Amino acid sequence: MAVAADLVLPHGSAAPITVLSILIVLGLINANSLMAPRVLFSMAREGWVPSAAMRLSPGGTPWVGLVATMAVAAAMILSGTFNRLISLFAVLILLYYIAAFMAVFALRRRLPNAPRPYRAFGYPISTAVVLLGSVGFLLAAIFDDWGAAVTALVFLSLCVPAYALAARSRRTSAPAAAGIPRAG
Repeated sequence: MAVAADLVLPHGSAAPITVLSILIVLGLINANSLMAPRVLFSMAREGWVPSAAMRLSPGGTPWVGLVATMAVAAAMILSGTFNRLISLFAVLILLYYIAAFMAVFALRRRLPNAPRPYRAFGYPISTAVVLLGSVGFLLAAIFDDWGAAVTALVFLSLCVPAYALAARSRRTSAPAAAGIPRAG
């Protein structure tokens, strides 16, 4: 990004852009460090992952989920360069956004009278514009780093058997037996 900033913006713009990029990455790491263990906690409560992920520290932190997510993060950091990880996550996040925007259209069509606690401002035009923009960014990311796109596809394809295994395990185990009610 710093190189692009130096080409497009006035001379000396690379340093502030680099500092801004580092601050953004640190913010993302902080958000992920806070969110991911709680997602694992909730998944364990629902029976999607082993119940060990529900273990809390005396302060209420899901410590097993924290250790698991930090171990995965460390493995990913050790597996490649920073730019490679950014490219991989760009593809994965864009796929997530595309799925979310498509879900808005699908749910509005399938359940037109469902309560909507969150509004999609400017729907359907705003949602379609952002969906098309996300698809455009995804195509650019794929063309820019084909290897990251293939790696993301491998990760996603590994999710299918992992989901099937978790779903089968969830049907055979009962989280409610541990005294924790299942949502929904």
